[in-house]
Amino acid sequence: MKKLTTILILLLFIGAKQSNAQRLEAIIANHNTETDSLMHALTHAKTDTGKIAIMVSLCNQYMFNKPDSALFYGYGAINISREIGFPKGEVEAMQASAIALNTIGNFSKAFQITLQGVNLANTIGQKEMKGMLLLGLGHTYTNIGDYKNASKYFREAFLVLDSLQKSEAKPLPMATLAMSYLGNAYLELNNLDSASFYTQKAYEESIKLETNWLSNIALINHARVVERKGHLDLAKSYLHQATEKAISTFWLFHANFDIAKLHFRLGESDSAIFYGTKSLDIANASGIYTNIIDANEFLSQIYREIDFEKALAYSTHAIAYNDSLTHLANITGFETIAGFDEQQREFEIATAETAFKNRFRQILLLSGLGVIVIIALIIFRGYRKEKQAKYSLLQKNHQVESALRQLKSTQAQLIQAEKMASLGELTAGIAHEIQNPLNFVNNFSEVNRELVEEATEELEKGDIEEAKSILRDLGENSEKINQHGKRADAIVKGMLEHSRANKGEKAPTDLNALADEFVRLSYHGLRAKDKSFNADFKLELDPDLPKVNVVASDIGRVILNLVNNAFYACAERSRSTVYEKSKSSPQDYKPEVIIKSKKTEKGIELSVQDNGNGIPDSIKEKIFQPFFTTKPTGSGTGLGLSLSYDIVKAHGGELRVVSEEGEGTTFIISLPYKFNHIS
Repeated sequence: MKKLTTILILLLFIGAKQSNAQRLEAIIANHNTETDSLMHALTHAKTDTGKIAIMVSLCNQYMFNKPDSALFYGYGAINISREIGFPKGEVEAMQASAIALNTIGNFSKAFQITLQGVNLANTIGQKEMKGMLLLGLGHTYTNIGDYKNASKYFREAFLVLDSLQKSEAKPLPMATLAMSYLGNAYLELNNLDSASFYTQKAYEESIKLETNWLSNIALINHARVVERKGHLDLAKSYLHQATEKAISTFWLFHANFDIAKLHFRLGESDSAIFYGTKSLDIANASGIYTNIIDANEFLSQIYREIDFEKALAYSTHAIAYNDSLTHLANITGFETIAGFDEQQREFEIATAETAFKNRFRQILLLSGLGVIVIIALIIFRGYRKEKQAKYSLLQKNHQVESALRQLKSTQAQLIQAEKMASLGELTAGIAHEIQNPLNFVNNFSEVNRELVEEATEELEKGDIEEAKSILRDLGENSEKINQHGKRADAIVKGMLEHSRANKGEKAPTDLNALADEFVRLSYHGLRAKDKSFNADFKLELDPDLPKVNVVASDIGRVILNLVNNAFYACAERSRSTVYEKSKSSPQDYKPEVIIKSKKTEKGIELSVQDNGNGIPDSIKEKIFQPFFTTKPTGSGTGLGLSLSYDIVKAHGGELRVVSEEGEGTTFIISLPYKFNHIS
């Protein structure tokens, strides 16, 4: 449950019971239709309160698959609510925005905005919303692995919601939901008795309420408890029931994903792959990044022992989506959140000014000694409140800073792990390239062993001259062994250089050497995976090219991606040429990739040119968009060119394409000379 985020609002959109495939299609279609309707309604909203309600609904619609859009509408609703003095709308917008912040991993900001929402809900007497916001705080602590604090806030949420349902003498589904989440938190704390008590009670209450979405969540959480207690068949039964009750792609995914993990723990690989693949299909359809990453990592783990190529493909997809999510978090962090923080500061200043003016008007009504006494009391009370508020804020800041430090440490470790995982793409090329010198060493060693035997025989015969001749051959072979051994040593050193921890810092780099290294690794890697692959490559590099200040691993990743695409284009045209030959007269086609570097007036250029099929004009504008690809399903993520474009832009450069359909394609990396030149 570490990556789960609050979905309380979305769960209120309940659909009819259908098969998994039909339900998934219906859920997605309903989501898209509802989003379109909300956008139309927003443009025609006549009142501010109506506009706020629609913006909160849009935030709920986008919070998982487009969290940046969700934050745009959520923050907009908060600001309008403050301008017109509508605290109920402000609380609802805060709750929805906090979910989106959890989705992109900005847990500290989610914590802050949720805590503000709790205080505001308490002030205006919105007990149910206060309980839901307390659930949100519990989920934020769950996301950072602090289950002790998570259980604390889930318990507070349950007490608030349970008290409300008792006072109003009517059942409140959110109180049952809080029990289910409290049980799950106790499970993570390994307190099985408490976990079993709360998840069982939540499941029983959900049946009484006859609410599908609630019993679906309760089933999944209770299944995890009974599985931990060793009742595997019962856990499997609960999870299958959950798939039948699911009316949200989020919980449909988690029910199937838990089934897949259960089969995997039982050693049932085929069933684990079946449900893992089903989970990935649901995650891809819903567009929820965290679910897509989890499913890809799980399938990669299963295939690691039975099919390395599939394992590498799933791992690559997980890394690509993780990169995209991190990129989205960075963009949102610097743009949307920064704008909201400025508006938050302006709001607080305006609020303080209003409070001061009102207090001043009251003071003017008093006279004489009474005025002096009241002013003194106000100043003294204000001083005490400010001191207490500062102390309370300082304690909260310490808690948030501690959680943030832990998150940054974890993020740094994940980034390093992803960089190490990218070496898997180069393994095949390195292995193929190092095999040649090792073959020479082995062959010459075998020949030398035979020569030693022959020299021994000649010496025993007394033929000194023949023995000397053999020994001379032996010396020449030993020298060749030494040469090829040094070559293998150089390759290994290059490999070790790639595996060394990289802090992402710029350093003077020889782009010619980098291009030469990565084009060879790409070529040998493709040859190792596909023996039928064949293409020529040329290096036309400017020998006077100066070193540039770049992050070598990032630029190397860009070159590797462009060269892989070039070889792929040549291979595709080669296959189509072979097909055309079988239909008509022979056609001459020699696949070729050319890598060039040169110094221009404006900077330095590195280009990768192929003579493949070229790129149609109709899709040229889309090739740098995330997830756009022309490759068959399973052959690419559609993120390679998008990430390459971002890397080059981050270096102050430009990545552009020149292509003519039927003739070939050239990708050009331009780096500004003054920006990068190392004197």
